[in-house]
Amino acid sequence: ACRNFGLELASGQFVTWCDSDDIMVPEHLAVHMHQHSHSHCDAIVTSAEVFQGNTQNIVRKWDSICPKYDIVTEMIYNQVLWPINCVTWDRNSIPAKPFREKLASSQEWTFHLSRLLDDITYKIIEKPTCLVREHQQRTGKIVSVSKSFSTFHSRKIIMELLTEKQMRTPKNEKGLLKYIFTALRQALQYRYYKLAFVILGYLVQSFGQTKYRREIAKIILIASPIYALSGRGEKLFKI
Repeated sequence: ACRNFGLELASGQFVTWCDSDDIMVPEHLAVHMHQHSHSHCDAIVTSAEVFQGNTQNIVRKWDSICPKYDIVTEMIYNQVLWPINCVTWDRNSIPAKPFREKLASSQEWTFHLSRLLDDITYKIIEKPTCLVREHQQRTGKIVSVSKSFSTFHSRKIIMELLTEKQMRTPKNEKGLLKYIFTALRQALQYRYYKLAFVILGYLVQSFGQTKYRREIAKIILIASPIYALSGRGEKLFKI
């Protein structure tokens, strides 16, 4: 909600977002504006460095921002990730409310993929212009009902967009189902039964459209009952 509200208040032609615990280096905006003025792309992307505690303690470079073969597929598999504060956008290329406010996590992932599926133009500069704080929420170590819901719902959104744009491939579908199955397992493990039934309902509804009928049938008929009753069978949720 805050990100969408910030965009509503913004008056400039180019926009970016910065999380409260992350830092832009002094030349960040200059680098981005220079590239926008010369490339006329919808988005300019730079890299980041990750720190713990204070900005002097750099622990690693950000995960890859550059695709090797197909950016949509690689982003679905989390092989390519764009830090939200390392992307500046021409506001004409983004909707009025680009962030899905129901999502407690995966907002940036969903936003970036939905833009890429609209065939936006972008330029990547492999230069770190932001410092990103590492914490448990970012590293995925915290499990909650809202996070498990966001994992499921964000993948459902992208699956629907891929179908709508006739860009759904077996590889992309497999990557999305991988995370949907994980969200279902977490829902059963932590007894988020309402969420588990929602995910199972979605899998039943999508059965006729998927190439992974056998895998989905196994999840619905075997993996879920076994895991719910015994807490065992985690490997059954793999695809």
